[in-house]
Amino acid sequence: MDKVKLASGIFGWCSTERVTDRYGAIHMMDRPYEGDSKVITYFNTDGINSLVGKRVRLNVEIVEGRVSSHVGDHALGIYPPKTAPAVGTVVDLGVGKLMTEVGYDESLDIVLCPRDGRKTFWCDPGLFYQLHDQTVNIYAEETADPFSPAPTLQPVNGESAFDNGDGSFQVKNIPPNELFYILPEVEPLGGGMYKLTNQPGAGKRLQVKKANED
Repeated sequence: MDKVKLASGIFGWCSTERVTDRYGAIHMMDRPYEGDSKVITYFNTDGINSLVGKRVRLNVEIVEGRVSSHVGDHALGIYPPKTAPAVGTVVDLGVGKLMTEVGYDESLDIVLCPRDGRKTFWCDPGLFYQLHDQTVNIYAEETADPFSPAPTLQPVNGESAFDNGDGSFQVKNIPPNELFYILPEVEPLGGGMYKLTNQPGAGKRLQVKKANED
C-alpha cells in the first residue's frame, strides 16, 4: 500500500503525554513553542479515516528545521538536540495501530497505539524530542511488520516534580489542577537546629506532597 500523507504542521504534543510517560499522541501546532514562525496546519481527514484502527508505520518528514526551546524530560534525561535537523530528514516513529483523539485545543491528535496494552512509551520519547518544534509532514503506510516494542526506558514511579533550573518545574504522574506542595530539603545543623533549603538545579528531583495528605 502506498504511503498516505496524514497531516502537516509543527510537531508537538500535550503536556499530559510527558506527565504520564505515554508519548503516544502527536499534536499538530501552527507555531513553535517559542518564536514568531507560523504555519498552516493540514489534516487529510479521508486518509486518516481510511487507516484508523489499522496497523501502520508512521514516518515524519522534516520540511523546516529549527532549534527547539523545550526543556526536555528531566525525569528521563531526554532533551531536544541543540542544532536544527536537516530539511528532508525522515524519522520512523514505528509500527502501531493508528487512532485519533481530540487534542487540548479541540483539533485532531494522531495516535500510534501499541499492541501489548502497555500504559507508557507508546512511541520512543527520544524521537518525539528530535521532532519537537519542527515543521513536518506525517505519513502512514499500512503494514504487516511487527508492532514496535517499547523503548528500553523506565517510567517514573509515583508523583514527583523536577526542577527546570529557572524557578519553574515539571511534574510526573500528577493530574492537572491537583493541588500539591514542593517540600523543602531539611539540613541538620546540630544542637536540635535544622535548615530548610531548596537549592535549584536543572533536572533535580523535588519532593512533593498532596494537599490532602496528612
